[in-house]
Amino acid sequence: MRGIQLVARGNKPMQALKEFGLLGVNVAKPHTWHEVQAHLLSALEAGQHAVLLEYGEAMPAPMLRELGFAGLRVTSLPVYRCAFPLDTGPLDASVRDCVLGGPDVLLLSSGTQALHFLKYAEGLGLLSHAREALNRLVIVSIGPACSEAAADLGLRIDLEANPHKMGILVRLAAEHTPGIIEKRRLLRAG
Repeated sequence: MRGIQLVARGNKPMQALKEFGLLGVNVAKPHTWHEVQAHLLSALEAGQHAVLLEYGEAMPAPMLRELGFAGLRVTSLPVYRCAFPLDTGPLDASVRDCVLGGPDVLLLSSGTQALHFLKYAEGLGLLSHAREALNRLVIVSIGPACSEAAADLGLRIDLEANPHKMGILVRLAAEHTPGIIEKRRLLRAG
């Protein structure tokens, strides 16, 4: 693999490459598929082949189309897929709790979480209620890729962690959610 141009989306993949003695190009922040696409379009010529490792979600169709329009041959290679857990009890309880108005905030660490939440709610016959609940909640995203996936599902992201780390996500939610909830309460009352 030392003779292959490797492209990474962020510091963690770059660190993994280094651990194996490999070098790569780290795309610009915020490390979304947009930056990967821009890099590939600028670095490769028509007819060249790009293999994209998928990490839980399929590559976005617009990216694949753009790379194809540029004459690149693209192969998507799923490394793993996110799936519903074998024990759906906690997911069931979470969806029902949200629909009944339990939590005030939803933390998303991946776009797949939002998709699975909505798919599971649909399976319970609660999709419209789940969407209403999600519109009520303060939704905090771990980063741009997650925010984009949630927006594609019609969800509004209120806050986005930067840098894109779990601790920052939790701190951001804890510090800013009360103010957002109060502002919304005042708007409804006024």
